[in-house]
Amino acid sequence: MKSRNSRRSKGGNVANEVASEGLGDDLISIRRCAREAGVSHTILQKQIASGAIRSHNGKVRLSEVLEDRANNIRQKVGSSPDAPVEVDGQFVTLADAQRRIAVATAQLKELELDVRGGKLVDAAGVERDIERLSRSDRDAFLNWPSRVSAEIAARFGINSVELEIELERRIKQFLIERGDPRIHLG
Repeated sequence: MKSRNSRRSKGGNVANEVASEGLGDDLISIRRCAREAGVSHTILQKQIASGAIRSHNGKVRLSEVLEDRANNIRQKVGSSPDAPVEVDGQFVTLADAQRRIAVATAQLKELELDVRGGKLVDAAGVERDIERLSRSDRDAFLNWPSRVSAEIAARFGINSVELEIELERRIKQFLIERGDPRIHLG
């Protein structure tokens, strides 16, 4: 029978070695099983008490413990810095997560500098300003015939009231044809 250290030094799978050596079917003490599985006996006792691992009157089968641990026990998150952890459906290491945080922080600081420097502006504020300017231009355009119709009528020798009515009608028709364009920046 191989010792626990010889199993680990070869880097083999303990469950496969247990099965090949025939150790998994015998009832053994919790302490011995913990040594063979490479875990603390107190952790193993707590897992047995919680029902995550099967026991038989204070004894356990190594094969059952290994199977139950594989199926029922979640490994401690962050137990190894290189151990990947699932984040948003992707497995990432601690180093990768720290790199992503650093990149996101740098991008956020860059955006803040762009806002302070005037390169970026609030889209909602720009939309409000554009709408305000558009309404002002439309109102000025609608009021234009009453300001210029008398002068134009005198120059061409026509009736100023009829000219003003015709200009207003044509301007309103033009604005209706253009529609009401909405500008969305976001």
